[in-house]
Amino acid sequence: MLRAKSLELRASAIQAIYNIIQMRKNCFLLIIIVSLFGPITLIKSQIKRDSPVGDSIHVIGHAHMDMNWLWTYSETMQMCNDNLRQVVAFMEEYPDYTMLQSQASVYNFVEMVDPPLFEKVKKYVSEGRLELAGGMWTEGDMNMSSGEAIARSFLLGQLYFLSRFGRTANIGWLPDNFGHISQMPQILKLAGCDYFYFHRCKPFLGTFWWIAPDSSKVLCYANDTYNGDITDNLKNEIDRFSPDKRRILQITGVGDHGGGPTRENIEKVHQLDKIPGYPSVKFTTADNYFRMASKEMDGRPTHLGEMQFIFEGCYTTVADIKAGNRNNENMLFAGEFLNTLRWLNDDEYPAESFHDLWTTVTFNQFHDILPGSAIYEANREAVARHMEVLRKAAELRNNAFRRMADEIKFTYGIGQPVVAFNFQPVSRNAIIEANVFSNEEPVSAKLSGWGDYYGSKNIIRLTKAMEMWHQFLSGMLPVKHIRHR
Repeated sequence: MLRAKSLELRASAIQAIYNIIQMRKNCFLLIIIVSLFGPITLIKSQIKRDSPVGDSIHVIGHAHMDMNWLWTYSETMQMCNDNLRQVVAFMEEYPDYTMLQSQASVYNFVEMVDPPLFEKVKKYVSEGRLELAGGMWTEGDMNMSSGEAIARSFLLGQLYFLSRFGRTANIGWLPDNFGHISQMPQILKLAGCDYFYFHRCKPFLGTFWWIAPDSSKVLCYANDTYNGDITDNLKNEIDRFSPDKRRILQITGVGDHGGGPTRENIEKVHQLDKIPGYPSVKFTTADNYFRMASKEMDGRPTHLGEMQFIFEGCYTTVADIKAGNRNNENMLFAGEFLNTLRWLNDDEYPAESFHDLWTTVTFNQFHDILPGSAIYEANREAVARHMEVLRKAAELRNNAFRRMADEIKFTYGIGQPVVAFNFQPVSRNAIIEANVFSNEEPVSAKLSGWGDYYGSKNIIRLTKAMEMWHQFLSGMLPVKHIRHR
């Protein structure tokens, strides 16, 4: 009992002395302390020796950025630049500070607007302190985007990361999405991501395995917020999210225009890590956390299938955006299909044009744009961007289709050929729409010319067929008298 009390007093004395050292108030006292107790590093090790073995809090900085949520495109671009400028400033000030940033579009905005800042971003990415995550162009909605569009978002995002930073993201990152499809583990694995973080629609807290219908498996972590704070009560989160493994991931920072962790957050991490008996609290990377957690998964749960739903109204609101999204997904598929066939015949493939169009479509699939949960101005802007994509994609499709039709050999004579293309891999019967021209004047009415404001009384029938057709519709003429031409 006395020995325990003595050890407790010794620990308290060491902590008090160490606090004085940290305050740097008395150089003479510092010399005496070092002489009596040994190097400062030894003092720190004695202090932390009393911490619960295995209790670890992995802290990562994070700023969740909503694309065009309560603002429009131009402010989104400004927000991304402001946030990463703050990230770089804190990294220059605090050598241990780490930050995770998802969405390739965020980095692209910085590259477009502030090249010197982008060079600093590249530096910290190469050092491993600024962590690439997500692998997608934006944190796009999973439920209303097509499978092809989701794959394109990963393709655009990972290729951008690889071309600018020489690496790709290995952590899927959708903290704010309104639901998650069952095929997501398969898509993540194919995109090079072994891990996944989210917080909505979670079946479990902490770590768990998620298995897709094809048996693809990723390690997931789910908590209650992606804008976490750093307080004295942080240690209590271990009992909530990892009572058995005693290791948690604390995602900290102010999102959108907030720039990530505050100075107070960063310094609080340092303070908590020095408290005797407190769990280890250190800045790290999400990759480091997941790698360590993957070795501690015995007894942890497994989830199969989708994880749904929240905010169900988002599936019907702002229908113009949803129509624009689906029309463009279909139009881009048709355009790429036909232009690929033309490329096989030695035509030039418009790769850059399709890249730009897919970039806009996947941006517009962000989880506040496609669901229609943004402000009116942002919604109108999204509709306008969809209309422009549809115009350009239709031109690419039509140009390729007409070139293919021109190479088909038809018999000569009176009449007009009609070409239809079946995009399905099986034959089928379908209704098609075509503009047909005739060498004979069809049954119609001849109207007055432009500027004849009172010419409606002069409309005349051109053929007797018109009169016969009128009689047929009124039941005065048997069907056998109508001859099809």
